[in-house]
Amino acid sequence: MALKAQIEEMEDLHKEAAILEELQSSPYVCRLFGRGADDSCAYIVMELLDSSLATHFEASEYKFSMETTLKLGMKIIRAIQSIHDLGY
Repeated sequence: MALKAQIEEMEDLHKEAAILEELQSSPYVCRLFGRGADDSCAYIVMELLDSSLATHFEASEYKFSMETTLKLGMKIIRAIQSIHDLGY
Protein backbone atom coordinates (compact mmCIF):
# COMPACT_ATOMS: atom_id res chain seq x y z
CA MET A 1 0.00 0.00 0.00
CA ALA A 2 0.97 3.60 -0.53
CA LEU A 3 -0.16 6.59 1.49
CA LYS A 4 -0.33 10.07 0.02
CA ALA A 5 -1.01 12.94 2.39
CA GLN A 6 -1.26 16.65 1.80
CA ILE A 7 -1.36 19.47 4.30
CA GLU A 8 -1.65 22.47 1.99
CA GLU A 9 -4.04 22.69 -0.95
CA MET A 10 -6.05 19.76 0.39
CA GLU A 11 -8.73 20.36 -2.23
CA ASP A 12 -6.29 19.13 -4.91
CA LEU A 13 -5.96 15.80 -3.13
CA HIS A 14 -9.73 15.57 -2.70
CA LYS A 15 -10.11 16.04 -6.49
CA GLU A 16 -7.39 13.46 -7.19
CA ALA A 17 -9.09 10.92 -4.92
CA ALA A 18 -12.50 11.56 -6.50
CA ILE A 19 -11.11 11.01 -10.00
CA LEU A 20 -9.20 7.91 -8.89
CA GLU A 21 -12.43 6.58 -7.40
CA GLU A 22 -14.26 7.10 -10.71
CA LEU A 23 -11.49 5.24 -12.59
CA GLN A 24 -11.53 2.12 -10.42
CA SER A 25 -13.13 -0.04 -13.11
CA SER A 26 -10.08 0.45 -15.35
CA PRO A 27 -7.46 -2.31 -15.05
CA TYR A 28 -4.79 0.33 -15.78
CA VAL A 29 -5.42 2.42 -12.67
CA CYS A 30 -4.08 1.64 -9.19
CA ARG A 31 -6.63 0.46 -6.62
CA LEU A 32 -7.93 3.01 -4.15
CA PHE A 33 -8.32 1.57 -0.65
CA GLY A 34 -9.50 4.65 1.17
CA ARG A 35 -9.43 8.40 1.58
CA GLY A 36 -10.15 10.90 4.26
CA ALA A 37 -9.31 14.18 5.91
CA ASP A 38 -9.32 16.05 9.15
CA ASP A 39 -8.90 19.76 9.84
CA SER A 40 -5.22 19.82 8.88
CA CYS A 41 -4.52 16.98 6.46
CA ALA A 42 -6.09 15.04 3.58
CA TYR A 43 -4.93 11.56 2.59
CA ILE A 44 -5.50 8.72 0.16
CA VAL A 45 -4.46 5.09 0.56
CA MET A 46 -3.81 3.26 -2.69
CA GLU A 47 -2.11 0.28 -4.25
CA LEU A 48 1.68 0.45 -4.33
CA LEU A 49 2.74 -0.22 -7.91
CA ASP A 50 5.83 -2.03 -9.15
CA SER A 51 9.01 -0.27 -10.16
CA SER A 52 8.66 2.62 -12.57
CA LEU A 53 9.20 2.56 -16.30
CA ALA A 54 12.19 4.85 -15.75
CA THR A 55 13.79 2.17 -13.55
CA HIS A 56 13.38 -0.43 -16.29
CA PHE A 57 14.68 1.99 -18.92
CA GLU A 58 17.78 2.72 -16.83
CA ALA A 59 18.34 -1.01 -16.22
CA SER A 60 18.24 -1.60 -19.99
CA GLU A 61 20.99 1.01 -20.43
CA TYR A 62 18.49 3.56 -21.75
CA LYS A 63 17.43 1.54 -24.77
CA PHE A 64 14.37 -0.65 -25.28
CA SER A 65 14.14 -3.19 -28.09
CA MET A 66 11.66 -2.57 -30.89
CA GLU A 67 9.48 -5.38 -29.51
CA THR A 68 9.44 -3.86 -26.02
CA THR A 69 8.73 -0.40 -27.44
CA LEU A 70 5.78 -1.69 -29.47
CA LYS A 71 4.35 -3.69 -26.55
CA LEU A 72 4.68 -0.68 -24.28
CA GLY A 73 3.05 1.59 -26.86
CA MET A 74 0.09 -0.77 -27.20
CA LYS A 75 -0.38 -0.96 -23.42
CA ILE A 76 -0.30 2.84 -23.19
CA ILE A 77 -2.90 3.13 -25.96
CA ARG A 78 -5.15 0.58 -24.20
CA ALA A 79 -4.76 2.47 -20.90
CA ILE A 80 -5.64 5.80 -22.50
CA GLN A 81 -8.65 4.22 -24.24
CA SER A 82 -9.84 2.66 -20.98
CA ILE A 83 -9.66 5.99 -19.16
CA HIS A 84 -11.25 7.79 -22.12
CA ASP A 85 -14.12 5.29 -22.07
CA LEU A 86 -14.78 6.35 -18.47
CA GLY A 87 -15.18 9.99 -19.52
CA TYR A 88 -11.65 11.37 -19.16
